[in-house]
Amino acid sequence: MATAQVEGLEARVATAQASFEAGTLTRNDLLLTQLSLSQARQAALQLTAARDAAYGRLGLAIGNGGEPVRPEAPPDRAPRPVPDVEALVQRALSGRPDLVSMRHRVEAADASAEAASWGRLPSISAMGVYQHQEGQGLFGEPDIFYAGATLDWNVWAWGKAAAGVKAARAASMQVDHQVEAVEAGVRVEVRTRAAALATATAALEIALVSVAQAEENRMIVEVRHGAGTSTMAELLDAELALVRARSGQVSARVEAWRAEAVAK
Repeated sequence: MATAQVEGLEARVATAQASFEAGTLTRNDLLLTQLSLSQARQAALQLTAARDAAYGRLGLAIGNGGEPVRPEAPPDRAPRPVPDVEALVQRALSGRPDLVSMRHRVEAADASAEAASWGRLPSISAMGVYQHQEGQGLFGEPDIFYAGATLDWNVWAWGKAAAGVKAARAASMQVDHQVEAVEAGVRVEVRTRAAALATATAALEIALVSVAQAEENRMIVEVRHGAGTSTMAELLDAELALVRARSGQVSARVEAWRAEAVAK
């Protein structure tokens, strides 16, 4: 954009110089065009330096020792708002590694509480023995069977066991509350990013309209200038307004792409 502006002003300065030499343009108007060209060249130099520095920072960020890297061209399509925010929320809730880990902790805490609860109950053991023997004579028992059961219940440890169950359940509830807090934060974060994307795309649409309006204004002023009803200063102002509108469009598009990348 800066290069195109410089080229356009160079052509305008050449035309202004010819008009001045022909006596149809004032010295003041010629100086205004030359000043605008100088300012445009200075802006182009600053932007070129900033671009080259950004290429170097990009190379440093990807770990190639700061060798300048020129990124690929941006996509042609315009960023779009999220069609289904709640689906995006559910995807974030199911895919966040920290939430998956915390849910496993909840399951482990629940299992621990359940095991502690079962520990309060009495322990019952059953056993049975069957034995068959041959050659014991007339009075011997060839088949012997024994069955029995034992009950083990430490009633005196009931209070300790109950306290253990209470502590295990409290730990489970604490982790569960942590999960709910993180899930609520995820919902807010995703919805906020989706709203930021919607705002950015709306701003981009406004910027596109602004460019169209600035182009029409520049065309009208240029026709008036050709007819001698507007000054060179008005024409240069119209061109500057168009440059600013196009720059705003680029900035809005970049912000919309950034918001889309963050939201999705």
